[in-house]
Amino acid sequence: MTVTTWDNVAFFRAKRSGLIEGFPSPEEAASAILGAQAQIEAPARWALALRTQNIPTASEIKDKLLVEKSLVRAWGQRDTVHMYATDDWHLFAKAQSLWPASARRGAMPTDEELADFIGTIEGLDGPFTRSHLLEAAPPRLVQAFVDEPQNNDPPERMAITRLIWVAGREGFLSSTENIGREQGYVSRKKWVPGAKWPDITPEDAAIEVVRRYLKTWGPARVQDIAHFLGARITDTRRWVEPMRDQLVELEIEGLGGHLMFKEDAECLQATPESWQARLLPAYDTQMMTHANKEPLLKNADDQPRVWAKSAVVKPTIFYKGQFVAVWSHKATKRAVSLDFEPLTGVDGGIGREIKEALKRDGAELERHLLSL
Repeated sequence: MTVTTWDNVAFFRAKRSGLIEGFPSPEEAASAILGAQAQIEAPARWALALRTQNIPTASEIKDKLLVEKSLVRAWGQRDTVHMYATDDWHLFAKAQSLWPASARRGAMPTDEELADFIGTIEGLDGPFTRSHLLEAAPPRLVQAFVDEPQNNDPPERMAITRLIWVAGREGFLSSTENIGREQGYVSRKKWVPGAKWPDITPEDAAIEVVRRYLKTWGPARVQDIAHFLGARITDTRRWVEPMRDQLVELEIEGLGGHLMFKEDAECLQATPESWQARLLPAYDTQMMTHANKEPLLKNADDQPRVWAKSAVVKPTIFYKGQFVAVWSHKATKRAVSLDFEPLTGVDGGIGREIKEALKRDGAELERHLLSL
């Protein structure tokens, strides 16, 4: 088995994910990293901008979502909302039918109720909110939430929430900008009627997603792929099998065997002595890609400082394959100020890289944020 170093692997992943050389467009960045987690939209905008040449502003990324519609904010891996290239949306919508849904309890819509709901939203003139559709809540589903409430929402609202979630997972709708104080949604056929939506099976979609994962985030174990997708390990092994002849197993020093495409293993190269530290947003994809977090930190005890309670993932400064600090910002109408806390084991040399990242990426972040 070929042996390689963590530094070589970290540099390969950083380069493939746009942290060394940016992509020509945010759409290409989104495609390469398999979407930017976008439960909160602002960090996703920065995640894509940071990986794009000339670092587009938040306003420019927003235009990609709302005007050009070449990006879309939709449900995806780990049952969380991601910002995808619109041309890739079909893959994640199809594949996730094979990924376990979240631990959402309570009633689910019948096929007939879901079909009626999809017909309703496709008949609307444009975006909608939950409140717009309360009268369309199916009586059976409403009664189910009367009998077994899941939260403090009225049962009609809970029924519509459940329908939006199921329809979103299947690719019938996506998130759009807020309407008043509520999250807006819009049907795919109304929003992007010409979107690429080939007739592909969920199995083939899942295999393609796994292939793309390994092209950017390899070398990886089957457990890492399953972790990233929120899938079962047994299913993930099945999706890896069709490409098995194209893969090689590499030994990463101290971390065991990992799978990688043979053609990509030839691209592993010695890490440059210095490569730029980068200012990653909260919930950045780089923090979600592999199950084993220990190589990403100098001290494993720092994990709660990055992956905090209540599923909070902090903004970090990323340097040579590791998170070396967490950072925060305050924005006014005229300026953005940054602060940071070094993680354990950060020496003077890394400290200088952190300050350089704050200066360089911080200036770009200010330009990015103040565009809105």
